Amino acid sequence: MTDPEVAYWRTLAEERGRALDALQARISRAYALLPDEHVVAFAVALSGAGWAAEPERMHPLSTLQVTDVDSVLRDLWARVEADRNG
Repeated sequence: MTDPEVAYWRTLAEERGRALDALQARISRAYALLPDEHVVAFAVALSGAGWAAEPERMHPLSTLQVTDVDSVLRDLWARVEADRNG
């Protein structure tokens, strides 16, 4: 992978990271607007949604190195091929 390609993917990851941060801030502001009597019901509803905590589990992609990108792309391609041949 060339340096310009890595720079492109790093820039894209940083942009997506900023978008995730903005989304998380919006969600936090929305949580703050919930009336106290609805907080427990809302928390119970979210506890069944595994996706709700996904942004906290994600590693920042903007710190990827060239070797990381290559291995991630090789792994992705192997999974695509396995699904295709599945």
